[in-house]
Amino acid sequence: MKINYAVLRQVCSMKEKEFEIYGETVTTTRGTYVYIDNGADVLGIAHRDSVEDSFHFSVYKVNDIQWVFNPQLDDRLGVFTMLDMLPKMGIKIDVLLTTGEEKGQTTGNLFKPEKKYNWMFEFDRMKGDVVHYQYGSGKLKKALNKAGFKDIGTGSASDISQMDHLGCEGFNVGCGYEDYHGVWARANMHTYINQLSKFNRFYSKYKDIHFPYTKPAYLPVKHSTPTPSTQTAGGWRHEKKWNPYGYSSEEWEGNPPVDEKNTCIDCGCPVEISALYDNVCIRHQTFYRECVLCDSVVEHRKMVTDMCPQCHYQYSNSISIYTQIKCKVCNRRIMTEELDGQWWGTCVFCKEKLKAVVG
Repeated sequence: MKINYAVLRQVCSMKEKEFEIYGETVTTTRGTYVYIDNGADVLGIAHRDSVEDSFHFSVYKVNDIQWVFNPQLDDRLGVFTMLDMLPKMGIKIDVLLTTGEEKGQTTGNLFKPEKKYNWMFEFDRMKGDVVHYQYGSGKLKKALNKAGFKDIGTGSASDISQMDHLGCEGFNVGCGYEDYHGVWARANMHTYINQLSKFNRFYSKYKDIHFPYTKPAYLPVKHSTPTPSTQTAGGWRHEKKWNPYGYSSEEWEGNPPVDEKNTCIDCGCPVEISALYDNVCIRHQTFYRECVLCDSVVEHRKMVTDMCPQCHYQYSNSISIYTQIKCKVCNRRIMTEELDGQWWGTCVFCKEKLKAVVG
């Protein structure tokens, strides 16, 4: 399975608008999406937006593993997969190229096709797992396992977690990403190729099989703030039915368990154990995001390119995170903590490569 790195570099360097030549462009209140109808029954999704705006592209072999370094790999590697790799493998799919995913506002949420799909998927995950979000039926998980996916999880959020209105199940395939939201973003091509092989087996066997999904109905939302006693008495029963991150209510037979030690920073009620964040309840977690640098939970309207205000200020105005020095091997900006005497001037990955060469 050969990867054309020249094409991958081109895909990573393109502006979002340049992809509009590939299909029908639809403008929504959140931005645009590009829909490529190839007459298929399976839908592949990838987002065009990225967190980091700097650019470099390098391919290096470290300890017999090929690595690609590029800040836009999340999710341009997914776009490359949909437009180049899968067609070369004889896999026929319709393609949806979204934007806004990194802000939690994917335009895929507003995609309304005229036909029904058997299932949907994307390549937008770290390392080598696969996740299904709210679409975790036994049928889907068993099929993924048979195709070779052994590390199967729930996941947190992506394009497809906000696309359950399509009425089919979906999954997100890990493609070797590491540190995917920073200037040192990279992808393990060995992992990527292995994941493509597993997906090929899944597609060959299940391309004509429908994996249906019915979105759970909302129960009436109470406008008053429940106290801890009313929560345990059933005042929050509607919260376990659905939330934007795709956690299903089906795993709980009664009211969801709560952690009495942690209270929501928004409303003060105990936080459900199944909540995405330790200090935000399920009812309000859609209004919060996690900073990609310090992992603190902040209102999404206060965040700047997935960073909290403090980290963004430090990122923009200080060299405590990044230096102005570029790696002498791969030419990316490197962090202060990567400068360590003997190997000063090279990033941690190139340092390992040099150590292997010089012993």
